[in-house]
Amino acid sequence: MRVLVTGSSGLIGAATVKLLLAEGHEVVGFDRTEGHDILDGAALAKAAHGCAAVVHAARARKAGADLGESFITHNVTGTGNALAAAQCAGASRVIAFSSVNAIGV
Repeated sequence: MRVLVTGSSGLIGAATVKLLLAEGHEVVGFDRTEGHDILDGAALAKAAHGCAAVVHAARARKAGADLGESFITHNVTGTGNALAAAQCAGASRVIAFSSVNAIGV
């Protein structure tokens, strides 16, 4: 199965990629360390093309990060973009990781 993993270089995303590859799946990574932006819905939809599943692990959470409006927008809009990309691709499965930190608490 072809799977898009957002946040593919992060703690959860990298572990997910490793597991998926070990299980024989094809992985499409989408991570800011590779120049991707979760706020770019068109780029995310393009990356999701042909994927049967999406694992959304991308989050804007860093120690000392400003927990203001841009932080919340990044997390909420990013999740909306990931869900829209999955729908556009016709993905039958979506797994979304989150925490209370996603809304700036």
